[in-house]
Amino acid sequence: MDDVITCAIYTRISTIDKNQDIEVQLQELRPYAQQKRWSIIEYTDKGISGTKDRRPGLDKLMQDARAKKFQVFMVYRLDRIARSLIHLLHILTDLQSLQIGLISLKENLDFNTSAGLLLAQLLGAFGEFERSVMVSRIRSGQLHARAKGKHIGRKKSIQADEPAIIALYEQDTPQREIARRVGLTLSTVYRIIKKHRDTHTGDCCKIGPGTIPEIAVLECVS
Repeated sequence: MDDVITCAIYTRISTIDKNQDIEVQLQELRPYAQQKRWSIIEYTDKGISGTKDRRPGLDKLMQDARAKKFQVFMVYRLDRIARSLIHLLHILTDLQSLQIGLISLKENLDFNTSAGLLLAQLLGAFGEFERSVMVSRIRSGQLHARAKGKHIGRKKSIQADEPAIIALYEQDTPQREIARRVGLTLSTVYRIIKKHRDTHTGDCCKIGPGTIPEIAVLECVS
């Protein structure tokens, strides 16, 4: 006698599916599996949007898939499992590596068949195109932002700018001009210069253009 095939059935209704019931999906999925004489394991997510990264039912299903608890994975429609084309491709790749077939009942798709494998390859090509378009848009946005003078990437390190600030200060560059050149606020530049002056007592009375002067007490000599 051949080993019985186990089929994982996944159903989901989101928060916007107010008039839907999980049973509507199960009433069509169960008979299909029973007709094939498959044993059934059911996984469900109720009231969870398809855009959510974490879905307890789907997460448990994928965990059991890696444990080889079933050989077929069946859904009502593909939009029940994937929030985007790229997400669907990730799931398909994982299932193919585990030698688990995916069936979408209402769309009449069986990724075990030659036609299904061809569709998976086409989806992969579209997914790669979608990724390249996203990368292109991000790069265009960054270039546009840089052209407007906006900083892109990790926040500047203030410590890395301190030597440049001190060097400009020693050249009697106004603090407002220093702040403009290094891209920091005037108050930050002032704090760095004040710290420098506090640690170099010989220069504590030096006042350059644009600095905030300290009050100097002079001793009169008769």
